Amino acid sequence: MAYIQDSQRLLTKIQGYAENCGTITDYMNGLIVPYRYFKKLNILPLNIVEGEMDKHFDIHRNLLADYENLPYYILKFVKLYEFPITKLTLMNYSKYYNNFPLHLITDNCGGERPIKEDIIKNLDKFENVLDKSDYCVWTNRLYNIVEGLYKDNYKGLTHMVNLYNENEKLVEENLSKKKPFSELVVGDIIEFSEADIFGNKNSSYNYKYEILKFNPKTIKFTEVYSSNCLNTPKIKLVKIDKLKNILDTKDYVVN
Repeated sequence: MAYIQDSQRLLTKIQGYAENCGTITDYMNGLIVPYRYFKKLNILPLNIVEGEMDKHFDIHRNLLADYENLPYYILKFVKLYEFPITKLTLMNYSKYYNNFPLHLITDNCGGERPIKEDIIKNLDKFENVLDKSDYCVWTNRLYNIVEGLYKDNYKGLTHMVNLYNENEKLVEENLSKKKPFSELVVGDIIEFSEADIFGNKNSSYNYKYEILKFNPKTIKFTEVYSSNCLNTPKIKLVKIDKLKNILDTKDYVVN
């Protein structure tokens, strides 16, 4: 019944998903927006812009080329050792360093992974040694990772927004059931969203209280017994000021 607390929790999750979506969108747009802007200015003939410039602003290519600048949120999901690499790329890499023996490179670096990371992180330097199939697989795989992250976050964002809207309806319904202190009468049963609202350390399952009597400075309650009740219902004397504060700050309904 803690609808207000649920709303705050859902808003926190919504903010997290939204920030992730924003991080991905801003970064991806940064890779291609300059080209779109230049194209919009219409300074050069369209055939030159689309035929000569667009290949330099390909999102797949730029994403991999800008690997070292990936936002941390994206980077932590990218595992370079899962990217395949062919023997042709490795051989070309060896030749790039004046035919330095490949087995010495791999032995001293603990296998192929460090070579692969070196190549990907310095794509502009090593692109000429890559097997075309490697380059194609890497660009597509990295793009798919980023696209998948965005879709997952957007799906989560949409789901949380729907839950939040549903919860807000429950909040409104709950508010309509709230009865102000001045209208409480003997026999009213107050159901709180928190079990130990009156500090019952040993009765965590009791959260319904029936008003027995109004006194000048206190109100007498009895715990309402239910199947969840672990202890014998107890009588509680609660100061009026304390009760007013609780009604102002906690979720409850009056039956």
